[in-house]
Amino acid sequence: MSFQHFEEVFNTFKTRRVLVLGDTMVDTYVFGHVSRMSPEAPVPVVVQDKVEQRLGGAANVALNLKSLGSDVILTSVIGADMNGELIMKLLSENDLTTEFVVNDKSRVTSEKRRVIDGTSQVVRIDTENTSPISQELTRLLLGKVLSILPEIDVLIFQDYDKGVLTANLIEKVISQCKNLSIPVVVDPKERNYFSYKGATLFKPNLREFEKAHQITIDLENIEDLKKKARDACYELQCNILLLTLSAHGLLIVDKQNFEWVPAAKIELKNVLGAGDTVVAVAALCLAIGLSIPIIGQLANEAGALVCEQYGVVPVEKNKLIKRGEQHFSLQTSSFG
Repeated sequence: MSFQHFEEVFNTFKTRRVLVLGDTMVDTYVFGHVSRMSPEAPVPVVVQDKVEQRLGGAANVALNLKSLGSDVILTSVIGADMNGELIMKLLSENDLTTEFVVNDKSRVTSEKRRVIDGTSQVVRIDTENTSPISQELTRLLLGKVLSILPEIDVLIFQDYDKGVLTANLIEKVISQCKNLSIPVVVDPKERNYFSYKGATLFKPNLREFEKAHQITIDLENIEDLKKKARDACYELQCNILLLTLSAHGLLIVDKQNFEWVPAAKIELKNVLGAGDTVVAVAALCLAIGLSIPIIGQLANEAGALVCEQYGVVPVEKNKLIKRGEQHFSLQTSSFG
């Protein structure tokens, strides 16, 4: 496909249907202010001002895709508890279908509860069950995925290592996606890292990449980085590797291209949810056949935009269009 303006790119996003499969959670923010030190222990006392609860994990990826205009289906497992009910409520409020979200009475819904003093995080309290879902739930989830897969343009695995994505589920879904020529995009975690072999686009962060491949990356040595990135592509059997480098931007590479996109200049407020945004944008760009440089640049700008706001939030489409028009011109190509 050929595009002259970024408005056309985003209009085309509206024609794409995306399936997000992975771990869903609640992101809770307790905003307050430190009033004094506790007499009970050497810790601050935070007086609560307000509490906000937002969709996190795979649900935040779905929110980003919705914000960009695409049709989205979220497939996940949550607990039959208050946070599970909240997720279903928030999905409905954001016009996201709950049809493919499974309730499991034996699991607790994952929650990240952050206590914030002004804009500084004081502490984070996690509630989670990271054990793999049962074989029965795996079969149920797989059935839901396979039932909708022929209507999907791109599939995203959003792995937060909370147990929803098992090796068996991953391998069967990737196999069927290959049969149907559906691109697969992966945001991995350590436990299932090498189960995603054969994905179209693989997006680890630097820490995950170094740990999984048991290597150390020298960001000053470009030739060594190129080699290690391409070696990883062959080991993972993926078409494209998108490696996020935090303050150093991101790297995107395939067998012919090597693009290092520097970090965008922003007023950094937080990095929460930036990876969710990057993977959502990269998946849509891939689905409409944009080139390696544009996938990297647009994903990088999108990640930067959400870092300018506090907490986990979806990217704003109009701001991303403006960034694209200001900073680079369109190129297109397609991937087989």
